[in-house]
Amino acid sequence: MKSPLHIAAGPKALRHLQENGLQLADIRAMLGASGGPKWLVLNQLDRFLAPRLAADTQVDVDLLGTSIGSWRFACYAQPDPLAAFDRFESAYFEQAYTAKPDAREISLECSRILEAILGEQHAAIVNSEKRRLHTIANRCRPAMLDRHNEPGKFQLGASALANAAGRKYLKHFFERILFAPAASKLPFQESMFPQENVRLNTGNLQQALMATASIPLLMEAVHDIAGTSGGTCVDGGIIDYHFDTPLPYDNGIVLYLHFSPRLIPGWFDKMLPWRKPRAASMDNVLLITPSQKFIAGLPNGRIPDRHDFVQMDDGQRTAVWRKVLAETERLAEELAQKLERQQWKNVVELV
Repeated sequence: MKSPLHIAAGPKALRHLQENGLQLADIRAMLGASGGPKWLVLNQLDRFLAPRLAADTQVDVDLLGTSIGSWRFACYAQPDPLAAFDRFESAYFEQAYTAKPDAREISLECSRILEAILGEQHAAIVNSEKRRLHTIANRCRPAMLDRHNEPGKFQLGASALANAAGRKYLKHFFERILFAPAASKLPFQESMFPQENVRLNTGNLQQALMATASIPLLMEAVHDIAGTSGGTCVDGGIIDYHFDTPLPYDNGIVLYLHFSPRLIPGWFDKMLPWRKPRAASMDNVLLITPSQKFIAGLPNGRIPDRHDFVQMDDGQRTAVWRKVLAETERLAEELAQKLERQQWKNVVELV
C-alpha cells in the first residue's frame, strides 16, 4: 500500500538519513507554517511527536513558526503538550461568527482560542530550555499604514505588486520582528529584510502570538508589543509564509511537518508559482507532508482552509473537520512506523 506521507529532503538532510537514520535527538529545529485551518491535517502528527519530544531527555530543539504554526509550537513547548493540544482543538472547533464578521469580532474569537492554548503556561513556555518557541511578526512600515495607523487596502495591494517585482521590495512595506527566548540556539541568518530581535517573555508572549496570526484587513493589527521598538504589527506569514531562510546547524536536521509539498516563501507568493525557497534554505530540511492521494481521499478532496467558514455552517464545518482528524491518524501511524523501522532510503526524495 502506498504511503499516505510524502517525504522529501534537502541534500544534507538526505545524507544524514542515509548514513544515520533519524532519532528524535537529531531534530535541531522544527518549522511551522502559516495556514489557518490547514493545521488540522497535521494535528495527529503533532499529537504523536510533541509528547515524545517532551519525554526524550536528549531532545534539544528550536521551534520556529508563524501564525498558526507558532500556535502549534506553543503547545509543543508546554510541559504537557497533549493537554495543550486538547485545549487548542476544543477552542478551535468552537469558533462561531456572525454572517459578516468584522475585524474586531474575528480578533476577539482568535484571542479566545489563543488564551485557551496558553492557559496558565506562559512562564513554562518562554522558559522551556529544550523545546524553545520562536515566532515572527511583521511590523508595518509607514508606506503600509492608512490615516488610522492600520494596514490599508491600497497599501496592501501596493505591497503585493512590489513583491511581484521582487521579494526584496517587501522591505519597503514590512520589517521582521523575531521573538526568541533566552535559551534560543536558532541560527537565523537572513539579511533581505530589516529585522528586530526581541526577547520572548511572559510580558509579550500573548501579544507576539496574536500579532503573528493577525491577517491584514481581516483582523485587527497588534500595536506596540512589549519589548519591541513599537509600531503596528501583523501576520508573520507575509514575509515568512512557508519560510525561505537557511538554518545552518552544525549537524542534525530541520524537521518540517507541512500540509503541502509546495513551499511558498511569502504570503503574496501564493499567486507566483515560480517563486520558491532558495536551495540553501532547504539543505538540512526534512519535509513531511500528506501525500496527494491521501488529500484526495479527505472530505471534499482537500484539506481544511478558511473557505470552510463561508461554504459551510458551523455544524457542517465541525463534522467535516472531525472526519479529517480521524483520517489523519493514518499519518501518525505511518510516521511511527518509519521511525521504528528506519525506512528512509526508499522513500526520501530531494526537495
